[in-house]
Amino acid sequence: ALIAKLNNDRKLTIVTASTGFGKTTLLAQFARLQTQPVVWLSLSLDEAEPLNLAYALVKAISFAAPLFSFDLPLNPSTGDLKLGSDLARAVNRWD
Repeated sequence: ALIAKLNNDRKLTIVTASTGFGKTTLLAQFARLQTQPVVWLSLSLDEAEPLNLAYALVKAISFAAPLFSFDLPLNPSTGDLKLGSDLARAVNRWD
């Protein structure tokens, strides 16, 4: 039943729950059924900062779909990355 809820036309789905509720099992089953790339990002406290979260998302999307690769510095705190627009472009163009 939960897999069916994940199978939709959304370009981005976020799954959240406490430890032990089966997120990993659910998402692993979902990913095996997909024909398109799946980006799986496990978050840490570092991603509580919006810039770090955006950087991690763009990096994960770039890895799964090289068409959306971005020239990112190794450290998200260096330079003007314009990650918000890069991330929006990647998600909006994902087919």
